[in-house]
Amino acid sequence: LRPDLPAAGSRAEPTLRRPRDSVRPSPRGIMVAYWRQAGLSYIRYSQICAKAVRDALKTEFKASAEKTSSSSVKIVKVKKE
Repeated sequence: LRPDLPAAGSRAEPTLRRPRDSVRPSPRGIMVAYWRQAGLSYIRYSQICAKAVRDALKTEFKASAEKTSSSSVKIVKVKKE
């Protein structure tokens, strides 16, 4: 009998658990994400993941994925009245 599974016939609600691979305890006991421990920001981490996914695509889908990979930002200064 596994301790993490309810016994047969029990009506206990299953408990929600955190994914084991997403975080791990730091020396002070604070949960820290792996990308943060590696010194990356979440934005940089997501960029690396997106590039890995785009690179893994079949050639027929790569062209449309490359179009969406570029982004732009427009900054507008608000005039004070």
